[in-house]
Amino acid sequence: MSKIVINNLGKLHGDTAITIGVFDGVHMGHRYLINQLMKNANTNKLSAGIVTFDPHPIQILRPDIDFKYLQSLESRVNRLQQTGVDFISIIKFDKLLSEFSAQEFIKELQDQLNFKLLVIGEDFRLGKNQEGDLIRLRDIAHKLEFSIEDIPLKSNNETKFSSSQIRKFITKGDIKEANKILGTSFTIDGKVDSGEKRGRQLGFPTINLSLNPDLIAPKKGVYASFTKVDGTEYKSIVNIGTRPTFGIDKILAESHLFDYNGNAYDKEVTISLLEFIREEVQFDNKDQLINQINHDIKEVKRILH
Repeated sequence: MSKIVINNLGKLHGDTAITIGVFDGVHMGHRYLINQLMKNANTNKLSAGIVTFDPHPIQILRPDIDFKYLQSLESRVNRLQQTGVDFISIIKFDKLLSEFSAQEFIKELQDQLNFKLLVIGEDFRLGKNQEGDLIRLRDIAHKLEFSIEDIPLKSNNETKFSSSQIRKFITKGDIKEANKILGTSFTIDGKVDSGEKRGRQLGFPTINLSLNPDLIAPKKGVYASFTKVDGTEYKSIVNIGTRPTFGIDKILAESHLFDYNGNAYDKEVTISLLEFIREEVQFDNKDQLINQINHDIKEVKRILH
């Protein structure tokens, strides 16, 4: 009986080529690695597959760390499927699996996925205490008769393409730099809450999303954005924060859509953050808040023109 629980999405047929990782965010570096996987798989007439983990290994190995994802598992899988690979294998990472040596893990994986080629980044490591570095993996590959292709890491000038770097940018409000590494806009997804209609009372109706506590929260403040409702994207301005002017503590994403007159309540929407405008501010009265919102909208429209 298998010691590794794998949920395979897609079709496995014949021999395979795989890459292994969490791929949180599916950023530019991830997509480059996956592209190299598919090129190698095609050259060697192998099915191309991605092996990923849920939960993130760090949540098992370092439970003391308050780890936050860039995206939900569903969003990650959807983005990985868009790369065109033949299959995605989701492995349940638990304490038992964390005790596997690199060779034990690779052998178990090879028995299930029949891979002949492993494509990895040059800093890749696996196995207990991360003992499976490139040198160790080449030794295992020789014993188990598969090939390894190591791919140089991609970077943007001095910034390495990494999920941890993206998280740092997002929490600092440097959304433009985060988006450069992501290769797309950072998004907040969810179902629209009913809200308290405060935006409407001020003359700026908003759709409100509660932030997923498992995901990274952007820096509180105002952003230029696009908001997708019913498949259509609208230019928008979004405030992420607690609405200190009204003494409310719950963190929300409140998006005011330009040129939208529908009712989005209870619908699934996606807010794409483009640029940080200003930090969250507590105003003395509603008139000050309204004046600032008008100023913010003018700035966002300039950015999104």
